[in-house]
Amino acid sequence: MKISKLFCVLCMALSGLQTYAQIDNSVDKPDLVKSLDYRCYTVKMQNDTIVKDKQIVLFEGYPIRYPVSTLYFDKSGNTIKEDRTHQSDKIYYNTANQKIKMVLYPDGKNDSITFNYAYDDHGNIETVTKNASAPKMDFSLGANHYTYEALRDEVYKNYYLSDDNSKIEHQFESINPEANYTYRLYNAKNKLIQEKNRYGSRIRTIKYEYNNENKITKVSTIDNYTDVKTKHNTSIETEEHNYLNDGLIHDIKYSSNNKIWKEEQTVYRSNGSVKEYTSHYFNRENKYTYNAKGELEQFTLRKLRKDKIIRNIRLLYTYNSRGDWIKCIHFDKKNQPTYLIERIIAYH
Repeated sequence: MKISKLFCVLCMALSGLQTYAQIDNSVDKPDLVKSLDYRCYTVKMQNDTIVKDKQIVLFEGYPIRYPVSTLYFDKSGNTIKEDRTHQSDKIYYNTANQKIKMVLYPDGKNDSITFNYAYDDHGNIETVTKNASAPKMDFSLGANHYTYEALRDEVYKNYYLSDDNSKIEHQFESINPEANYTYRLYNAKNKLIQEKNRYGSRIRTIKYEYNNENKITKVSTIDNYTDVKTKHNTSIETEEHNYLNDGLIHDIKYSSNNKIWKEEQTVYRSNGSVKEYTSHYFNRENKYTYNAKGELEQFTLRKLRKDKIIRNIRLLYTYNSRGDWIKCIHFDKKNQPTYLIERIIAYH
């Protein structure tokens, strides 16, 4: 993957009902970048100048997130390695830009947990094997904490449709999932259209629909389970995607059992960069605006019923001679500096 297409995804999963910004990691000439690193600091005033103070990690409660890893690239712009900046964890990639190995150090020192990833001939994940150097090691992945009991190997059973074969689809529909197995069905264009797995007595089926341009139009998550009263239940979560203005506007509606609980809209410029992202949920509006280069310029959190601005963050960038930003200062709604972000870029 070219670094110009490498983004911290819009985290649509909520953490305390908070949506996080899409951070543009693009650089002027991605094939020349060797490594990329972000460092965040609090700030202080010194002789009327904003200077960095203590290094921190912008985690819970802050609506703008930056990578906490140093990313390494080959001369073609492909990711080859990822080092966690504030931990000893390491992630390795192959020449196809697939993650092939991840090593976690839960105690921050010697003991480790290794994840090895294998792919099939279509390039889709097939197995994840997990090994710990010591027994009963708990670990964290992203914002989730797991006990050692979660260190089970994962197996993906992949099924592929052809243009003239419907038997595979019927075979897939009849599958009764086993624990620790994920069953995936791909269409003739190698697009994932359905997957199944089991969580205890809960069987989950996820269906994906696409338009003629292979853009996702709908995702349906169907859970079938038995409650404590041995009563069968079905819950359905959906996200519906709509593309307007020749694809420059992307709307998403999230529903739970046919009740919409969140709406999002992303507006793009003709060059593909993000211009604006807005989300509405629970009487709140999160709005992110971006400059012509696709870099985040401002975040606003507003209470809709009272039309009251709760939070307003403005970002000011400094660029190097190549036109890539290397420093960013955050200002609060009182226009006071709060954080300084350094982006350290090494070139081949």
